[in-house]
Amino acid sequence: MVTIVIGWYYYLAQAYEIQTQATEAQVISCQSDIQEYLIFYSNQLSFLENTYNLAGQIQEISQTSTDAYMIQRQKNYDTLYSALKTIDNVSSNTLNFFEAFFLPQQLLYYRSPSSNIEQIVVFDPNGSIYPGQNSDVPNYTERIPADILSVILMSQVPQIHYLAAQSNNPKDHDRILFAKNIVIDNVGIIGGVALFIDADVVRNVIMKKDSTTPGRITLFSSKGEYIYKSSEHIFTSIYQLPPNNEYRSYVENVLMQNGDAIPNRPTYFHNQSGQELMLYFRGITNTDWLMTHTVATEEIATGITSPVWYLLGLTVFMLLMAMALSHQFMKYVFIPLERITTKIGRIRNGERFLRLYYPHNNEIRDLVTNFNTLVDEFNAMQKKAETRLSQRKIIMDKSDIVLFELELDSMIITFDDSMFIKTHGIPQIIHVNAYMKAMKYSVEDSEKLRIALKRLREKGTAQHIEVCIQPDGMPEPTWWTIDFLPVNDINVTHIISGVTINVTAIKQEQIRFQSLAEFDTLCNIYNRSTLFDKMDRSLENAAENCEKVAFIFIDIDDFKQFNNKYGHEFGDRIIKFIGRVIRSEVTDDIGYAGRYGGDEFILCITDQDLISCEKLLEIAEIIRNRLQVGIKTREKTSNLPILCSMGISIYPENGFLVETLLDRADKAMYHVKETGKNGIFFAKV
Repeated sequence: MVTIVIGWYYYLAQAYEIQTQATEAQVISCQSDIQEYLIFYSNQLSFLENTYNLAGQIQEISQTSTDAYMIQRQKNYDTLYSALKTIDNVSSNTLNFFEAFFLPQQLLYYRSPSSNIEQIVVFDPNGSIYPGQNSDVPNYTERIPADILSVILMSQVPQIHYLAAQSNNPKDHDRILFAKNIVIDNVGIIGGVALFIDADVVRNVIMKKDSTTPGRITLFSSKGEYIYKSSEHIFTSIYQLPPNNEYRSYVENVLMQNGDAIPNRPTYFHNQSGQELMLYFRGITNTDWLMTHTVATEEIATGITSPVWYLLGLTVFMLLMAMALSHQFMKYVFIPLERITTKIGRIRNGERFLRLYYPHNNEIRDLVTNFNTLVDEFNAMQKKAETRLSQRKIIMDKSDIVLFELELDSMIITFDDSMFIKTHGIPQIIHVNAYMKAMKYSVEDSEKLRIALKRLREKGTAQHIEVCIQPDGMPEPTWWTIDFLPVNDINVTHIISGVTINVTAIKQEQIRFQSLAEFDTLCNIYNRSTLFDKMDRSLENAAENCEKVAFIFIDIDDFKQFNNKYGHEFGDRIIKFIGRVIRSEVTDDIGYAGRYGGDEFILCITDQDLISCEKLLEIAEIIRNRLQVGIKTREKTSNLPILCSMGISIYPENGFLVETLLDRADKAMYHVKETGKNGIFFAKV
């Protein structure tokens, strides 16, 4: 009989402990969820700082201190702030600014339109938010509060602070500030980067747990402000409760200790109704916040005395009766192992922050300790991997960056699941040759790729190439860089990691700038500088291959009179008209043309089949006749004919240098001028 009574009370005590631990586990889970949210947004700060080289930008702007540059300095701040706010939709107005500080392909950070981030800002060591008073920055962020700023500047890690609403205006709601200082060696702190999110993000996390957890969960800032509270509360701060309130006393004491004195076990007290309550305290990592959980002890006991628990109690009681003679075995082996197995199942099912507990000092305790250590290490690795995967997914889903792996032995490429393979219609796993064929690689680009792979096999060093692709269905070609990064593991040297980035925008800008540098903007043929470079190379090639080169010197007759009579705008129309005629007749397969200056043009014929007096005269006559068709003036309905004089010289008959050949062609042209104009004449040998 004594054994039965002891067993029954033993069961009740253990059931109460299990129910208490289950309730505590839910609170710990809520605490963990909050910390995961905060760590994610904290990581955004370091990611943003490194990606956009904020340290370099702020230092470069801050070094400009003279009055003459203050206006431009403020504009730079405005542009920086505007770009940070609209980072997911960079417009052409901000593109030039970004090119001034870093390459466009470094724009890896993506903020989704559905993101909880309300604002991204940078600030100086005094807490002032860029770009300043004249911007569209809301009032609540004109300056980082001094008490918060001092903590931010003293810390080497991102700081998290709660900002309560300063007014009853519905637009002025409370927020959470994530901030990090920016330090430069030999300079010190030059400012910082911060982001603001709506405090409802954290509240929503707690609300999901609070609705399914016995009791009430509350979250306080270091100043005692309610970050989260139950709906029946009307207070905004713990200090609004009466000074003799027992709950306030416990919370106030812990807040004053800055979290250093958070109890490990629940605290018991009685409310005004005499009801006994259990009070749990939990700190939030990397913050000075405090989370409390209050639950009535009778609420725990009610769960134990439910029919289900009675059934479980009867089962345990019968087991205790049957095993009365093996009480020691049950105490030290069977029951502890049962609890351990249950918790292991819960950990396996997702409650990864639970830990095993075994009170007795034997081999089972060593097993439990090693298991807890293993789970901690696994959780740390999993959390780190999840953060990296989450950040990479944000980037990959909305950017022109593609990651892949290449097996050198089989030449099989495996792409990450991304928009690249969907847009270009290729499988995720594909052979290198099939990939080059699908992407329409040119012969030159295919050779680049083969050489890079050969060097990877022979030297094992990273390789970088640039290729142009235009697969079927794509209206325009695109340019991509490919970087091969060998895995630094002797056991997997045949596996190559890689990244390919769309650099079409950069390439098109390069082509545009090259075009501006090489071509005359008015008539769209080579300018004088480019023309002379090409003529020098043409003569060098002709000398090496024993070939000929012909030069046709064109001068427009009476061009100055056109300008004086009809205006310079009409003169520009004539130049454009001449450019169109020359481009249509002198194509790349027979030679090239350029504007020598003013109304003078030079045609260079390199096609050997056309370098004869008869063929050159035919080309010159075609151009002269087309120019005579002329263009209309504003005053006349009929065309005004454009007449020209032409001189022709041939390498090597008329000389060996560009200057000599042009001089001979120029003299031949002036012979036409002196004998009536509008004609063609060959230079004398």
